Amino acid sequence: PYQVSKDGKYSGTPDDMWAFTSRDPGRDFNAATMFAAASRALKGYNDELANRALKQSKRLLKEATELMEKAAQDNNRRGRNAGGNISANLQLYIATGEQQYLDNFNAGLWPSLERNVNMSIMTALDAIPYMDAEYKEKLRPYIEKYKEYVVSLENENPYAVPIGLGNWAGGGQIVSFGTTVCYASMYYPDIIDKSHAYKAAEWQFGRHPYHNYSLVAAV
Repeated sequence: PYQVSKDGKYSGTPDDMWAFTSRDPGRDFNAATMFAAASRALKGYNDELANRALKQSKRLLKEATELMEKAAQDNNRRGRNAGGNISANLQLYIATGEQQYLDNFNAGLWPSLERNVNMSIMTALDAIPYMDAEYKEKLRPYIEKYKEYVVSLENENPYAVPIGLGNWAGGGQIVSFGTTVCYASMYYPDIIDKSHAYKAAEWQFGRHPYHNYSLVAAV
């Protein structure tokens, strides 16, 4: 088999078997976000691993950004990957305090919220503890717009949640919805009522069509 060194290089023999997979900027952005957040959690506990995680986060963000720039002008693909890019820059700013990541975060966040408030609203909420009061006030109109979406779900189905038709019975989408509502109600209780978050929990624990089985596989 082959081995991977600390700098990410592979070594092995000519007879090795290899598995080739596609390179997806969206997954790289997600990994960069994860590594940056992990580097903070590891700092002071395993500094060597924390530094390696931060290094890989910066590398993946750089490479994913370059891949996006080389990609064909596919608006749908760019839209799908925009959220990951914003999240990665936020987490790297929190981890390093470097202005470049904050600038990239702000450059991507507000246009993304204008295009589709649902796409980046959770990332915008994640940033509140690390931003000033002006940021939170600037975000307020988008929370009000998000509330319109939350309330509109009451007319979509009896459960008032965004029912997905994809993998895992759309459970992941509803978990994300519940998490977003939870943080939105925490930071803007005058706009978003926390009761909406309980609807997502009820769905996961059995209040959904066809059967009353829980969709919770792990905690």
